[in-house]
Amino acid sequence: MSLLVLERPAMLELCSFLEIFRIQWLTFTRASPWIAEERDMSDVNE
Repeated sequence: MSLLVLERPAMLELCSFLEIFRIQWLTFTRASPWIAEERDMSDVNE
């Protein structure tokens, strides 16, 4: 029982860390010029 109590906060901490990492990664990729260039080219192709 105590193991679950110890495990749960660790899982929540991991999930929140991954969420923050994912948001920062998306922000980084959106801000990257080469990603924007690829996006513009794909828009032209369609």
